[in-house]
Amino acid sequence: MTTKREKVYYDWLQSLSQAGWNADKTDSIKFNSGSETHLHMHAKLATAALLKANGYRIDTEVAHPERGEVDVVAIPTQDDQEPFAVELEHSPTQEVVKDKLSRYHDGTPFVECYVINLNRAPMEIVELKEHIRSELGL
Repeated sequence: MTTKREKVYYDWLQSLSQAGWNADKTDSIKFNSGSETHLHMHAKLATAALLKANGYRIDTEVAHPERGEVDVVAIPTQDDQEPFAVELEHSPTQEVVKDKLSRYHDGTPFVECYVINLNRAPMEIVELKEHIRSELGL
């Protein structure tokens, strides 16, 4: 029997899939096929841990055939949650932020796309996690 939490999750997975996003059916942390800095990897793990602790299911490097790959996706498990994307960038310019928002927010099921500037983030893992928590408003 499917629980309420699972139903909400699978309904959102279906919505994401219908919009072209290829999210895994299980929580998944993947690293980009290109190069990621150690800070980027730690930030991705910290973001995933925070989202899990706040009741979301997570996936990383979620691909869309025309829009690219999102670093981290928060997939709801509760009625009062909505999906959102998180991009982790080193010194994103306004142009980069605008591009990320147009690809990962505008016209997508994601209610928000947070672009976190890792060059403003602390290097220590506990402080990094708190920085990300603040950026995401969790």
